[in-house]
Amino acid sequence: MRKTLFFLFAMLVSFIGTRAYADEINYEDFYDFKVDGIYYDILSEEEKTVEVIDPAPRWMCETGVYCGNLIVPPTVEHEGTTYRVTSFMSCYYCPVRMISLPSTIEYVCQSAVSNLSHLVYLQFPDNIESLQGPSYCEELTVFNIPASVKTIESSSFEAVGLKTLWIPQNVKTIKDFCGSRNEWLEYVLFSNEVSSGEVVVSTVETIGRSCFDDNPALQYAMLPNTLISMGEDCFNDCPSLQAVSLPPADLKLSNCFNGCPSIYTIMVNAEEPYPFPDSSFVDVNRDACKLMVPAGSEELYRNAEGWKDFYKINGSESLGVSAAKDLVPHDGRAYNLDGTPKPDDEKGIAIQDGKVVIRK
Repeated sequence: MRKTLFFLFAMLVSFIGTRAYADEINYEDFYDFKVDGIYYDILSEEEKTVEVIDPAPRWMCETGVYCGNLIVPPTVEHEGTTYRVTSFMSCYYCPVRMISLPSTIEYVCQSAVSNLSHLVYLQFPDNIESLQGPSYCEELTVFNIPASVKTIESSSFEAVGLKTLWIPQNVKTIKDFCGSRNEWLEYVLFSNEVSSGEVVVSTVETIGRSCFDDNPALQYAMLPNTLISMGEDCFNDCPSLQAVSLPPADLKLSNCFNGCPSIYTIMVNAEEPYPFPDSSFVDVNRDACKLMVPAGSEELYRNAEGWKDFYKINGSESLGVSAAKDLVPHDGRAYNLDGTPKPDDEKGIAIQDGKVVIRK
């Protein structure tokens, strides 16, 4: 009993001392200057550039200094000098609801857009090419990736509140651990529909390892035909996943699309079958799942190791978003991506009158 009381007393003293120390922190030791409630460090006096920081040391403070709306200006004045704001370095665990970044931003640190439990709006500049997307921001239900982005950095879009993630046309690389652990994510779309109704297909070439896994609501994985490499452990544990489209190139998949027992359609865009993916699709019912292949390639797949285990192997002239858009009739009806009519009460991605629609 005495040891227990002594331990509790020591913990209390430590807690009081820590809080007292935190209250006495001089934030001026951790930043260069402050303007309109935003803290800055000078990056270069010669180039006159600064970065946005959060001066609250996380080993002493549970949350950061920012709250509400954080609107970062493109330039800031300090002691007669105008600085360009080029980096956004720290904001995690801040109770902010909105973050808006200017066109001068060139770099965003991963910790700056993670663990923001109150965030509902996040705007990146339209000229950024490397995107560090948000993570652990479950109130964030809408986010538009700028069309300028070419690379999506590691751990982007992990545990966010998005239902649909559109990958723009210019993205070439998606790095490791992106798009995972999202409770509500239903669609990852490697295509975009512009205002004219034209479908612009993504040109992603590389997806890193452990991407888009553990998404219980994800329904479709329509990989773009430009994809030539995808790391191991992608799209695992997606129990609602219904349809998968594989590109013409042999991705040499390893341990992908496991824990996905609801897959009922796999579309393969290669005219000649490549080796069946290693340790992948292990939970798919191959007696019930339709394997859609290019028309004229059916016999090749029926005789190819691994692929021949599928009972239903059908040929189609239309596989994927762009092909379906061009080939299905413009008659007001909704069609699946394999060109077959979609039942009126069936939800999900469809092609209707040449446009991509999501029926909910």
